[in-house]
Amino acid sequence: MAWVRGELPRVTWQENRSGEPIDGAMGVQASELEAAERSLKGGVEEASAQRPTAPVVTDAATKKREAQQWLDGLPIRVVLRKSRGGEASRLVMYRVAANSREFWEKTWLVSPCFRMRGYTLPRWYKDVFRRRLPRDGIIVEAGCGNGNLVRMLLNEGIVGERGSVEGLDFAEDVIAENRKVHPTDAKTRCTYRVGDVRALPYADGSIAGYLSMGVVEHFDEKEREVILREAARCLRLGGIAVMTVPHFSLARRMRAMAGGFEEEVARETRIARGREIGKPEADDGAAFYQFYFKAKEICGQIERAGMRVVELDGYDCRRGSTDAFGAGWEKAIRWIEQRGPKWAGLVEQPPKLVRRFCPHMLMVVAEKV
Repeated sequence: MAWVRGELPRVTWQENRSGEPIDGAMGVQASELEAAERSLKGGVEEASAQRPTAPVVTDAATKKREAQQWLDGLPIRVVLRKSRGGEASRLVMYRVAANSREFWEKTWLVSPCFRMRGYTLPRWYKDVFRRRLPRDGIIVEAGCGNGNLVRMLLNEGIVGERGSVEGLDFAEDVIAENRKVHPTDAKTRCTYRVGDVRALPYADGSIAGYLSMGVVEHFDEKEREVILREAARCLRLGGIAVMTVPHFSLARRMRAMAGGFEEEVARETRIARGREIGKPEADDGAAFYQFYFKAKEICGQIERAGMRVVELDGYDCRRGSTDAFGAGWEKAIRWIEQRGPKWAGLVEQPPKLVRRFCPHMLMVVAEKV
């Protein structure tokens, strides 16, 4: 089985309202990272001159860089899972250590909690959120992780004066960090809660909006059905759910038809085949990480849970097209970006026809009926 070096989803550069670049759509400002790294370098050099044997002090920027390097070094395997009829139905990603505590701890080191003052939402979120999310009632991000999106909803006025927002996640440590970064009270109209997306701690029909940004793809069929039914149960009539999942897009399906993805086989079968050719496969520690969905499949699951799909869109075509067409396409994208801000904006949010053809992520907007 061929392995490739793992990469986290590439995120385009954004700008805050002061015009400073941001490292990722919800990361730290690049100027802050550079200043921290310069300060660290200067401090280390000074300490080395005075005490040659003194240990190097590791700060947040260094820990983040080391965690990113560790994650980048984990091999991944993306395989084609076929239906019984032989048609390509879905892509499946496996990652080494994906089911370990260390994996998720380092993931949150790379994408830590920030207060997000002055930061702007990515364009692909902003338009949909402004048009679709209710201005009153509670909006819940189920699986909020670092909570940065929750705070950006408040900062940009997506949540109305009669509304509030709550971030929910199963990880107690990350919820504690959210509360530390953003202490909340009645005036903030924002809370953070430990909870399970499979058993939401809300009464029937009690929430106005439900956000699930890259969550349900990490669960199997039965658990995903439970998650979607829980979302429908808690939403009020007419309430809006916005969900995103990795997309088995037309571009990726073209690559699959050309033999660009190996067909999934059971681990026992791989080992047996390896023994036959004298190359037995060791237990590499790869664990299920996520599914890639066709639009018809995920929309059908959402509608069976009790919601009606009202809008579909795709985003991050940079990652989606590079996955489908290879590293050479990345060079072409960089050339387009260098032509100026308008062209760079087209790379971030291309025309809808492009977003239908090769997005990395599929965004589904559904209404409780």
